[in-house]
Amino acid sequence: MGLIDAASLSDWGVIGRLAVATGLGALIGFEREIDGHDAGMRTHALLALGSAVFGVISVGGFADFIVERATSNVQVDVTRIASYVAAGVGFLGGGAILKQNHRVRGLTTAASLWACAAVGLAAGVGFYSAAIVATVAALMMLLLDAPMRRIRRRHLKRSMSVTFAGIVDPQRMTTTLATWALHKVSVTANDLSQSVVTLEGITEHDVESVLRQLGEQGEVVGTAIW
Repeated sequence: MGLIDAASLSDWGVIGRLAVATGLGALIGFEREIDGHDAGMRTHALLALGSAVFGVISVGGFADFIVERATSNVQVDVTRIASYVAAGVGFLGGGAILKQNHRVRGLTTAASLWACAAVGLAAGVGFYSAAIVATVAALMMLLLDAPMRRIRRRHLKRSMSVTFAGIVDPQRMTTTLATWALHKVSVTANDLSQSVVTLEGITEHDVESVLRQLGEQGEVVGTAIW
């Protein structure tokens, strides 16, 4: 096979690569879509399609310029266009990242866009195995987000206050709550002659058990968690 033949793509070959890239990008974007993110299925599909077009151009758009080096001073670098996809997608990913209340949101979506560009580029240059494996791996990571959030919430340290009707014994409360490794336990009285027990460092997993045990110490009239 000659150099020109190796770099030439049939029309159906181009269509197939673009279709595979668009489909794989849509799969990744579908997960983001159902998770409520603005960069959803269409965004990911278009990004993968655009990256695939650049990949197709890289491997098949310069066939007319490929000749033996000894007879020409023209040198074609098929990786040059592809390398700019990785750099250019950073602008799109950066737009998905937001800072809200001292927290950074959108990092996962930005990473999925970046991975989607790589998937599209791999399909565009005909590296189907890499494109498919990367799509499956990306979906697995994205689908793990929900169970990981549930686990994180269960072990997140929070604060809780429990209000009792009447005055309770602070020493008895401290002894009752000694079972849990709390950061701090305090008992105060409010203007209504009620006792407010404040707990710091309680996990969401322990909230129900703590409330049940505190309920045995007196009449609970209010709770708050933050």
